[in-house]
Amino acid sequence: MRFASLVNGKVIPSEESESYTLAFWLRIHKILFCHIPNEGKRSPRAGKRLKRMGLIAGAPDYLIFNPPPNSRNCGVAIELKRVKGSEATEAQSVFLGQLRANGWLSYVCYGADHAIRVLEDLGYGVK
Repeated sequence: MRFASLVNGKVIPSEESESYTLAFWLRIHKILFCHIPNEGKRSPRAGKRLKRMGLIAGAPDYLIFNPPPNSRNCGVAIELKRVKGSEATEAQSVFLGQLRANGWLSYVCYGADHAIRVLEDLGYGVK
């Protein structure tokens, strides 16, 4: 488990570490969400089994089921990336576009702080 790496002399948190921060924030604000476990290495057998169960390449990391307070959309999808050094794949971009076409707001966020700012701008966690 890596929590950070050094990039150009700067410590960059891992995506896993950023995910812990975002999940904690969502929980303390009692926001209904789930994390889609698409990351990670699996055996070919496990991968086939998960695909048969409905795991889809490109599915975003987080689905937030509470409607955004400042929007009429039905939910929010977040593809969470590291602050530096990663980009959304084509499959992820396509999936996010499909969600938008079905009434969801969807974002690629670079780090937990970025994701939290987006969610606060939508009215989540604001008292």
